[in-house]
Amino acid sequence: LSSCSLTVKDERKDAQSPILTLGDEVITKAQVQSAANNALYQMYLTYQNYGLNLDPTDPQIVATAQDNAIAALKQDMVRKAKVKELGLDQLTEEDTAHVQEHIEEEMETYRSYAQNYMLTDEQKALEGEELEAAIQSALEELGFSDEDLKEHVTEEIVNEKLHDYIVKDVAVT
Repeated sequence: LSSCSLTVKDERKDAQSPILTLGDEVITKAQVQSAANNALYQMYLTYQNYGLNLDPTDPQIVATAQDNAIAALKQDMVRKAKVKELGLDQLTEEDTAHVQEHIEEEMETYRSYAQNYMLTDEQKALEGEELEAAIQSALEELGFSDEDLKEHVTEEIVNEKLHDYIVKDVAVT
């Protein structure tokens, strides 16, 4: 007797399959698919902005989005590895203070936006901890968090350090 050749694919396990590996960093199939979907969506928006049509189900368009996503993920992996190799990912006390200052400024802007445009009139009338809880809930609804902002600002500083490292010996003539 032969066994059935049909197998059931475990979607969660499949999504965690490594696609790209560099050193200790691994990019999974789910991450590639997410990046490809984002690239496809950006392509769609760009086409729409110019009044053009784009079929997001066209296999050639999907393949282009996947290729672009994989290229961007590879580039980011190499950049992160180089940053780590050069020690540029280590923040000084000044860098850390700048990150914290920037987070506070940005969060105040987001909090103001949430309070002015996302709260109901009843919520706007709240005070103290109740108002803070309503604002925090609105920020979470938008997907804003201190941690995400810290990661973003830290990445900006690291990219600036990498840029400075790259151009340090460049002389304008």
